[in-house]
Amino acid sequence: MKRVQLEQGTEEWMAWRRNKAMASESAAIMGVSPYQSAEKIRKLKRGIDNTYVTDAMRYGTDEEPRAREAYESAVGEPFVPACFEDGDFGASVDGIDMAGETLLEIKCPVKGKESERWQTVADDGIAEYDYIQVQHQMMVTGAKQTRFLVWNGSEYVVTTVPANPDFWQKIRDAWDAFWPTVQQRDDEEWQQAAETFRRAKQVAEEANAALDEAKANLVRLTGGGYSSGHGVEVLKVERKGSVDWKKVQKEHLPDVDLDPYRKPGSEFYQVKEAKDG
Repeated sequence: MKRVQLEQGTEEWMAWRRNKAMASESAAIMGVSPYQSAEKIRKLKRGIDNTYVTDAMRYGTDEEPRAREAYESAVGEPFVPACFEDGDFGASVDGIDMAGETLLEIKCPVKGKESERWQTVADDGIAEYDYIQVQHQMMVTGAKQTRFLVWNGSEYVVTTVPANPDFWQKIRDAWDAFWPTVQQRDDEEWQQAAETFRRAKQVAEEANAALDEAKANLVRLTGGGYSSGHGVEVLKVERKGSVDWKKVQKEHLPDVDLDPYRKPGSEFYQVKEAKDG
């Protein structure tokens, strides 16, 4: 573990983050973040940063110092923002005590007491995605516990999360699986296959557009009825709408365990054009 002399929010800090497995990204690559996806992190690591600052993000940045000051005043000791790294892993913490044993992680939801985070922490709990973040931070810093604090602009609720070394391997395994997907292939065989796919996709799209236009013209010629001839038949078909079983379960059977009724899973490959080239 090494402390890195960086000011959070600077260009140098952003460049450092790009080459590290960061705590705030672990939940996303593990598939449990409600705020960002693994694809979003993949683009960030490639240097394609299309992040924009929302009002909620700006609010959190503005309120964090006030929340930290309120907590420091209550406990009577300082918590200093800092950056740490341990090999390929990094962590930017909202605060760490002088002994290096306790971290402070601050969340400032716009909805305050009405937010899910506030209510969860008020019940002495923590969401899975937040738990992953603080465990990553403790893995990198060597801290023994984290004070997880939710601030509403004037007061806070806080819960203590102890370090769980047994969980850390899950984080490391997730990043080991993720990093290879960041690297883009540039070998000639892949390039030729990719170009063939893109040409075929364009031809297919043009053919589909022509097919849709031809269908629409035939339907128009039927005048709303039935017509056939020259090997083509046009017949109007009416079907009932399908039942929204997910909505039925949610509204009428909320406590039913659906797993015994779940069909076997399947695997497939999604092939599409990447917006970043």
